[in-house]
Amino acid sequence: MDINLGFKKKSADDINRWICAQRTRKSYLKMNNSNIIVDKSIIHNHEKDDEKKLNRQKSSNVSKRKAREALHERPVKIMRCELAKSDTETIDAQDLCRIRKNIRASRCSTVPKLHKTSSEILLKPILLYFHVIAIRKYYVK
Repeated sequence: MDINLGFKKKSADDINRWICAQRTRKSYLKMNNSNIIVDKSIIHNHEKDDEKKLNRQKSSNVSKRKAREALHERPVKIMRCELAKSDTETIDAQDLCRIRKNIRASRCSTVPKLHKTSSEILLKPILLYFHVIAIRKYYVK
């Protein structure tokens, strides 16, 4: 049985939680830092993902990582380079649209959000100033 788990989160007591790649399933695995299984509930009775979906996910993840690292490269160039390396028979036009959207969303997540109102622009530095003053009063006595 082949189990496909994805990383979910790291808890406060340094235990990593891994869950089934299909989010509707309740399978999970908890491991500590030395990779010893602390807790598990593996009820894995769904079919294996098809090759097309796995290839698209792999290409998409690699493209998103490259897009965040090389902001100067165009998304089309990143996609072309990745498709030259991967299995192109299973990737169709809809998959290319998904990969392009994922690249854009990945790049947009690195850009800080703009302020929407003028009150946010004026209030944020003032609140930050008072926060710094309060911290200094607390720690410097």
